Amino acid sequence: MEIAIASGRQTESDRFQYTSNLTAKTHYLSSMGLVRLRIQEFADKQGWNIKEVSDRSGVPYGTVKTYMRLPERATVDLTALCKLARAFDVLMEDLFEVVED
Repeated sequence: MEIAIASGRQTESDRFQYTSNLTAKTHYLSSMGLVRLRIQEFADKQGWNIKEVSDRSGVPYGTVKTYMRLPERATVDLTALCKLARAFDVLMEDLFEVVED
């Protein structure tokens, strides 16, 4: 999900590529079945509470709280997952594991 924009302006082609990549990743994630998010694990490593994770990532407090308290999910917001990965400085794929196919 990398987009290199030298001018700082996103072109229509860039937006299409980003959307295509996000759609492919959404399909991949949704076809995997149940996943367990590892947000709490990464927050504990950093010594962050729910509010700190929310503030540092830009993901709404309620979303972070839900992901940390109920980590096993059938669906997940990939935009939120991407923001959380950036906040923890890890790959997005590091934030979840497949529990059930």
